[in-house]
Amino acid sequence: RLLSGSPTWGANQKPHTPTVAFFRLDMYFIYILYSESYDRYYVGHTNDVYRRLKEHNTNPRMTYTHKFRPWIIKGSFTVNDRRGDAIKIERYIKRSKSRKIIEQLIGDPEFFKEVAQLVRVPTRRD
Repeated sequence: RLLSGSPTWGANQKPHTPTVAFFRLDMYFIYILYSESYDRYYVGHTNDVYRRLKEHNTNPRMTYTHKFRPWIIKGSFTVNDRRGDAIKIERYIKRSKSRKIIEQLIGDPEFFKEVAQLVRVPTRRD
């Protein structure tokens, strides 16, 4: 099971999406990909980290991430059940254009809570 702020994990591990009654409760995540061959990071948001990793590594379309394959997951962080909040955090990280912030997120998962507070997004309670 993928926990918020988990370290690097491989393709065989899949995040858990809880189900409630007959509807699915999607949680949104911020994920950080890393290309070892090009020494590049990529930040995105999704409700299924495993699916997005697979898409980044196999999508035939020419996208930004296409040219830096293969990607591995360096970190993923649970936001909450609102996609808009995940987008706010993703944009904040991308606008900072700071490798230092990305590496701090990877090295110190608690730092994610500070970033979420900066953009005024409530994170999921454990």
